[in-house]
Amino acid sequence: MLSDFESADEIALWEAAAASTAIVAEGVASGDGALEITFDPGLRWRACSIQWRNTPVDWSGYDAFVVDVFNPSDQPLSTGIATTDRPSSRPLVSTRMRSSSR
Repeated sequence: MLSDFESADEIALWEAAAASTAIVAEGVASGDGALEITFDPGLRWRACSIQWRNTPVDWSGYDAFVVDVFNPSDQPLSTGIATTDRPSSRPLVSTRMRSSSR
């Protein structure tokens, strides 16, 4: 597991742009914590990016990349995930999703 957001030390391994982050108990998929992302309300678009500072060079020890997303709002939220193994490189995998409300 890369991260399950159980401590301030874990959250410090992530860098967020155009958003703030916190550990919360709502929407937890495993353990006791979840990462809450709050979009910058001053921006025209609700968009942000988060990067993990400890990206593995060798991914062969992993079998899957799984992300659990919880949307507490009654409004649907479009999300996307792009993965890369180096800073400033093109995404290796890019996915767009549309969540439903609760």
